[in-house]
Formats: sequence, C-alpha cells, structure tokens
Amino acid sequence: MGVVTFGIPIDLANALVEAGGLTGAIETGTYLGSSASVLRDIVPQVWTVGLRDDIYRKAVERVGGRGGITLFLGHSPSVLADLVNKIEGPVLFWLDAHGGTFGGNDMPAGFKQCPVMDELRVISSYPYADESCILIDDARAFFGPMRQHNPDKWPTFLEIADFLRTGDDRYVTVLDDVIIAVPSALRSTVDGWWLQKLEERHGLEAMEARILSLPIHRHRKLSCDSRAACSLSQCAWNWPSASTREEFARRLVVSQ
Repeated sequence: MGVVTFGIPIDLANALVEAGGLTGAIETGTYLGSSASVLRDIVPQVWTVGLRDDIYRKAVERVGGRGGITLFLGHSPSVLADLVNKIEGPVLFWLDAHGGTFGGNDMPAGFKQCPVMDELRVISSYPYADESCILIDDARAFFGPMRQHNPDKWPTFLEIADFLRTGDDRYVTVLDDVIIAVPSALRSTVDGWWLQKLEERHGLEAMEARILSLPIHRHRKLSCDSRAACSLSQCAWNWPSASTREEFARRLVVSQ
C-alpha cells in the first residue's frame, strides 16, 4: 500500500489531469482549503464542499478570494448531487469528507461519519463519470476500524472497490494511503507515478541504511547513537524535511 501520507498526492493528481484531459476538480472535505488551493494550481476550476460552519468560514478566509475556487457549505452527497448537474467534462474527485481518522469524532451530530458510499453513488450518475478519476483519502480506514470509528458505519475497501468497478471500466488500487480509481486507459499513468515514487524512496532509504550501518554519526559537534532515536533537536533524524535528511546523508557518506 505504501506509506501513510497527509493531503492529496498532487503529483499524481497532476499526472492524471494531463493524461486524462480533466477539466476541473471536485473536493469533499474542504477543511482549511489547502488541498483546494494546490488543486487550483493544476486545474482552472475547483469546487470544494465543507460541512462544519466554523471550519468553512476559516477556509473562506484563506482561499475564498482566489479565482477558480468555489466553496460550498453543506452535506457532501447533497451538494455533489446538485453540482454534477451543472458542470461538464471529466474531472478529478478528491473525497476526504469522512471524519474520525485522527482519533476524534469530528463530525457534526446527525451526519454519517463516512459518507463516501453516498458520494460514490452520486458520482456514478455524473454523465462523465467513466472518464473521471477518483481519489479517496485515508485508505487505511477502510481496511479496519480506527479509533472513534463505528465499523458498522464504514464500508470496507472491497465494498468500495466492487462499487467502483461496477458498470465502468476502471482500474482500482491503493497506494500511499489513497484509494485510486481511474479509467483503465490511465493505469499506465498511475503505474508510472508509483514507480517514480519507489525510485525516489529507494535512494533515500539506501542512504539511511548506510547511516544505520555506522556505529556513530557526528555532525555540528554533536553525536548520537544511530541505532536509537536521537533526542537532540539538531540531529538530522529529527529534521522534518526529507530533502534535508537526504543532504545530510549524502555529506555523511562522502565524508566516511
């Protein structure tokens, strides 16, 4: 399945937009508008739906003034049902309106914790559904219950995959915590993106393996046991950026 990621895999989204001729993007689960903003960088029009009024107002403040982004407040299946009757052309669907994936029940009372099957039923009625691409976040949540989940209210991955493959010729898979459903003709695009990811990660993993093979790694006049988590904030093992860790690893290996 890959690794757990946070946010839309925008490089995959961009590849699908280009290869599939997608004309826009529809997002459920606006949150603060970050995904809508990065999607707007690759498509001319983004429609995004949020449910909680307090979070919706923050999203409006952050991205509401940007041209090409239209925000809606409401229940995602209901808003989608209206939206798919007003737009045309194949689009990218980014479904992230389900709650509770971070251990808390963050859905308003009276709403399903996971509306994804209702969303997919609406999408299936879209005249361009067979040409569109669907990405569903938090794939791990559909393979087993997470904290605060009511398993009876969540579909399984198999239920989602079966639905997606019924009636339309789609390729369905799970990579990096995202359920991916695309027209079969775009499978090569997904495969190409994934192989590039593996190549990039192999390079970093190889350098980290080299570091772990050393009894001690030193930098900035500090040292720590490379086989244990380092408590020093200056240590590269605690740097959040993969690029900075990679640069540290390259310099360390060269210096040995």
